[in-house]
Amino acid sequence: MKTQVQLITGILFAVMLFAMPVQAINWAGSGGNNLWSTPGNWADDNVPDNNTESAAFVGAANVAINVDTNFTIQYYADGYGGAGFTNTLYGAGDLTIDRGLNYYPCILNATGPDGGTLRLNCDLIITNSAGGATLVRNDNSSGNVTVFDSYCDLTINTTLQTSQGAGGSILFNNTFSSSLANLVIGSDNVVFGADHSSSSFGRDIVFNANSKLAVDGGTVLAAFRKFQVNGTDSELELNSENALNGPNVIVSGSSDFLIDINAAQDDIGYLKFYDGIVTLDLDAAVTNVVAFDDSSAQTWGTGGVVISNFMPNIIRFGTDANGLTSSQLASFSAYDVNGIEVSDLAIDSSGYLTGTVTPPAASPIGDIDLELINGGDDVTITWSSTGGDSYSVSNTADLVDGPWALVAAGLAGTGSSMVVTDAVDQVQSFYRVYAQ
Repeated sequence: MKTQVQLITGILFAVMLFAMPVQAINWAGSGGNNLWSTPGNWADDNVPDNNTESAAFVGAANVAINVDTNFTIQYYADGYGGAGFTNTLYGAGDLTIDRGLNYYPCILNATGPDGGTLRLNCDLIITNSAGGATLVRNDNSSGNVTVFDSYCDLTINTTLQTSQGAGGSILFNNTFSSSLANLVIGSDNVVFGADHSSSSFGRDIVFNANSKLAVDGGTVLAAFRKFQVNGTDSELELNSENALNGPNVIVSGSSDFLIDINAAQDDIGYLKFYDGIVTLDLDAAVTNVVAFDDSSAQTWGTGGVVISNFMPNIIRFGTDANGLTSSQLASFSAYDVNGIEVSDLAIDSSGYLTGTVTPPAASPIGDIDLELINGGDDVTITWSSTGGDSYSVSNTADLVDGPWALVAAGLAGTGSSMVVTDAVDQVQSFYRVYAQ
């Protein structure tokens, strides 16, 4: 019996997906107006309006484009506009930036070495039809500034992440909207300005490693949202009073996180961390409350909280002595303005952290200049002072046995040179200046 074997051959089709090539369309500005919709304003009369096209101010300086209706592009780039330029997008239309498959910033300020400003003052919708994060970045110059300005309503439908690039600054001075994606701080040059508002932002602000957000104004997040710290050596700098709107602070893993408190905050959410160190650096000018929510229900890890420049009755957890558990309180280390550890740190019946601190040490005094004036009948004593210190001046005719006589006392330091004049009525006189 002969066995017949039938060989069936097939064709294997391999389907490979490629990102669509992007057509970069430069601003020409020869259409007789500044409207985005005017073909003559763009190279080859091609108005950028789909997610395979990009728009750019390449070589254009101090240009304002009116986004007069709704448009979609894949990314926006700004480059080589000249020193000190400001290029602006504004108008009543929505500009949708759909990043697609290309891993490239959705907004890029890439001017030359002298720096310039890209000002985004129209409504922006950031999305990504292929999924994934999109970036905003400054390149080429540390003098670059990218501004999301006060007439910009920024809707984030995909994760928007700041990227380090050349540095400069990325200023969010606008309103945030989203129910889909987070804002990720991925660089150390991000600032929230006076007109910023994310109080209705339905997502979170995430910190990557080595990142920094400075809050100079506005209203940040809401009580049901959070700062999520996912990378070590990141920082939240609070420069505007009561800017936080109740967000929680959650520090993951072994990440270290610095909260630089330069202004009072009456509404921070609860604090939670795992194995890293959270540092609360309290500026001496902060004399009002820095209020965290009751954090006693949060499970803390093996890390700790370090308070720098501690002052009693400023930092608060909750509104009673139960705002922290005893084990949570034991994880704190507090140091006063002289760097001396506070050994009797406690939480009082109103939730305030208390403890004994030493008075601030006076700043050292450098060289003291003496000069005879008025024919030698008077002497001026001059020294460099420090603001906040109090100075006294005394003299003696006998440097070994004294006594010392007070010339002036209670002189408030100005931060600049101070001068005291004294009448010379003895053969020799020695002077000393001391701070208190």
